[in-house]
Amino acid sequence: MAQTYISINGEMRDASSLTLPPEGRLLRGAWVFNGDVIDIDPAKSKEILTDKIRQEGAERLQSIAADYSEAERETWPTQIEDAEALKANPNAAAPLVRSLATADSITPDAMANAILAKRDAYRAAAAVILAKQRTLLAMDLIPTDFDHDKWWS
Repeated sequence: MAQTYISINGEMRDASSLTLPPEGRLLRGAWVFNGDVIDIDPAKSKEILTDKIRQEGAERLQSIAADYSEAERETWPTQIEDAEALKANPNAAAPLVRSLATADSITPDAMANAILAKRDAYRAAAAVILAKQRTLLAMDLIPTDFDHDKWWS
């Protein structure tokens, strides 16, 4: 029968004689030996969870724009600029918005409205994600189920 060992900071122990923390391997980089019990170093735990929360936040931000290619997302500032120009002056050049409107068989004003509505919806969704991320990061004891939707909605 094979024996499994756990190494923490260069110290090897027989895994069968150890009690693992309830978080399991999530915080493996924060494990410290305390006799036959593996404890969690709070500072290392906070560092690990901070990185994981930022990664979760980034993935959630990417998911709200996932329906659009990166190349298309690069045009968003120009679309917004053109849309705002059209709303301020219906005779503004706004070539990108006018081209999109023609392709969709709608008026430039309707296209401008659609672009600005999507901008506002994206801002609102991003604001929620970033606010929830900041709330999690500010916690003294960051929950290990930080990736559950209950923390992000």
